[in-house]
Amino acid sequence: MSIAIQIPGVKLGLIEATNVQVQLVHPGLAAEMDAVCDRIRRTHTIDQVALLDSVRGVRGMFRAWGVDPSRYRPSSEALLRRVVQGKGLYRISNVVDVCNLCSIETGWPFGLYDRAHLDPPIVMRLGQNGESYEGIGKQTWHLAGRPILVDSRGPFGCPISDSTRTMITE
Repeated sequence: MSIAIQIPGVKLGLIEATNVQVQLVHPGLAAEMDAVCDRIRRTHTIDQVALLDSVRGVRGMFRAWGVDPSRYRPSSEALLRRVVQGKGLYRISNVVDVCNLCSIETGWPFGLYDRAHLDPPIVMRLGQNGESYEGIGKQTWHLAGRPILVDSRGPFGCPISDSTRTMITE
């Protein structure tokens, strides 16, 4: 699978995994998540989260696209803020939990999509007026001017919140 990037200066990483067993609970992963969250909570404040190089970089891109990063936080920053506030990470499944762990360790937003619900070609571009989707655990996201991932069926991902259409469920 590949992604055509139509936003100048943007670079993406892509990992495609097959034969993955989605589990609701994985004790070793839960212990690792607790340890990482404890370390981050001890070593960072809310103000320091926004100063991390990766978070600053994403916030700068958001500003360049006209998106207020204080109103619409990158998912990585939102997760880090939860951890620093002592709320920890949601426990969803081993696959989602690993993705969230990678995001808080690096400060970069990670998207996670079920390949069975994608219909290539996939393009990263800025959202157009009228484009939206139902976000995971959130309201409808209006995507005009935001960086989004789109397949032939429409938008499915952005660095704020991904869509219910392509989320990992099993």
